[in-house]
Amino acid sequence: MGNAPDFQKNNNLKMKTDSRTSRIFYQELSKLFYAMAAVDGTIREEELDVLKKIVKKQWYAIEHTLDEYRTDLVYCILITFDWLRENQWNMKNVIAQFSTYKKDHEALFTPAVNALILKTSYAIASAFARRNKSEMVLFSQIEAVLRQKQLPAKS
Repeated sequence: MGNAPDFQKNNNLKMKTDSRTSRIFYQELSKLFYAMAAVDGTIREEELDVLKKIVKKQWYAIEHTLDEYRTDLVYCILITFDWLRENQWNMKNVIAQFSTYKKDHEALFTPAVNALILKTSYAIASAFARRNKSEMVLFSQIEAVLRQKQLPAKS
């Protein structure tokens, strides 16, 4: 497996959502990132470290909103990840759940946000040694969900 895919850069990412929508969005992303780290049966510190780094440097750039507890909403990714890890969350249906969430909230998934989701997922998969088959299968599934477009409702 060669170089990382070319994820588009867009420094003009700004999410315009209310705090509840943002919180749920980041919780859903956290499930995806948790699944990527746990798909091989072990979550390594290197995977968590790379997630923390990307959240601080890149996800934080798109969301500066504070919740009612004065916590940056983007940190819901890390807070939820920790909860999932502590509770050994069952990731069995993560792709189906994410696909449903995306269909219901298509407007949140801009090309730039999708690219950052893929970049984060790929970085987690690459954090420890080499990417394995289960990580690459999950990555391909995430990529496929993000490429799906919601068809307009028939009248």
